[in-house]
Amino acid sequence: MGLELVKSKFTRKNKRVDTLAYDPQACAFIIIEYKRDKNISVVDQGFTYLSLMLENLADFIVEYNESLKKNMNREDKANK
Repeated sequence: MGLELVKSKFTRKNKRVDTLAYDPQACAFIIIEYKRDKNISVVDQGFTYLSLMLENLADFIVEYNESLKKNMNREDKANK
């Protein structure tokens, strides 16, 4: 799929993301959530993750840099 795996079990503000990845083509972080059962609250969970990502973008970038030994900054992310 062309994604770069950043971290499994990434936690911020008491919210745990199953897998954090990065799509270099779209210049976007991707959250992958694994489900065992059908759950009607997945839309709410999606909005929660979006909010988490928008409010903590710097933490996502730091995790990306540390895990992948790269040097992305907020300006790079905003300009792509």
